[in-house]
Amino acid sequence: MRVFVVYGSGQVAARVILELQRVPSVRFVGQSQDDTVTIAAIRSSQPDAVLFVGPHLEALTLRQIFAGLREINPTPRILLMTDYSFVQYKKEGMRMGADHVFETTNEFQGMIDLFREDRITNDPDPEGGLA
Repeated sequence: MRVFVVYGSGQVAARVILELQRVPSVRFVGQSQDDTVTIAAIRSSQPDAVLFVGPHLEALTLRQIFAGLREINPTPRILLMTDYSFVQYKKEGMRMGADHVFETTNEFQGMIDLFREDRITNDPDPEGGLA
């Protein structure tokens, strides 16, 4: 699985990347910090999934990025990892266009397991979290 990482939190992103490097099927095809993310960079890398780790983007910007990603064919899965554990935040992430929204503290290992079990592209969870 080809993965592009967009991060706001370098420490969390480093931990995510370290863990995902241990998954044989994962191959990183690009990364960007929040303020330099472009749809063109993601499009040119042709990822199967785009993982946003602790983004420090405003909701409108994130919504615009998600909408731009939805125009790519084939459309990559959009995953959002956040520090916010509020149910409302997860629902808003889904409304903005994320396929999965994970809370960093409680769902970190579960998110890694989804990649390990290749369920990111093969088994979408309609609730956006852990199935």
